[in-house]
Amino acid sequence: MRVEGNLIEGGTATGKFAGEKTFNFDLGRDGETRTVSFISDDAGSLFRGLDLYDDFRDGTLKMSAVIDDTKESRPAKGTIEIKDVRVVNAPVLGKILTLGSLGGIVDLLRGDGMVFATVEGPFTYENGIFQTKDFRAVGSIGITFTGTVDQPANKIDAFGTVIPSYTLNSMLGNIPILGTLLVGRQGEGIFGFSYKVTGGMEDPDVDVNAVSALAPGILRRMFFEPWDQDDIEPPSTTKPDARQSP
Repeated sequence: MRVEGNLIEGGTATGKFAGEKTFNFDLGRDGETRTVSFISDDAGSLFRGLDLYDDFRDGTLKMSAVIDDTKESRPAKGTIEIKDVRVVNAPVLGKILTLGSLGGIVDLLRGDGMVFATVEGPFTYENGIFQTKDFRAVGSIGITFTGTVDQPANKIDAFGTVIPSYTLNSMLGNIPILGTLLVGRQGEGIFGFSYKVTGGMEDPDVDVNAVSALAPGILRRMFFEPWDQDDIEPPSTTKPDARQSP
């Protein structure tokens, strides 16, 4: 690590988890910003080790971000991509699925876990607050997530859509013209239900809009989801060269 004053200007780190899974970290200066990246073939262990999320298992991770040092709060803006990750327990997700009448899928969470082929999206992080728009997880079900997680206050305020059969809905969405009109936007299927999560992270309030299950994607967005969220764009700055896992 290269440290100037109380600021880490650059550095690299490589480590191994039990079972020979690895992680690589890179941080470098680029003018008035710093670029940072994490690469790991055990996303679950990395998230638990950083005390970010306890319910991921396995999975490969690529995370890149740009830190703006021109602002006192040094906000970070970046993207996360996780492949082939298992989600176990996940009480908030379980509550959403239970209220959406997907109890059979909740049983998977309580057992070996539910596998998502892709978990990805943009984010910003400032003063302990994580914010994202149109974050999505794709597996046997599809989930979108827009909102904020306030770590200092231990609170969440988010909404999104659950698509019970992501593959089937996506196939329907590929129908020329009609499919585009029905789905409404990338990452949504035709049939699903909206949810909202607010309150303390340990036991937040969860509301599910059952009526939205009857509406195609574009109608659900118009009538059941708020429009007042600011866009969060992924960084345009060139990402740092990341080391390959040994």
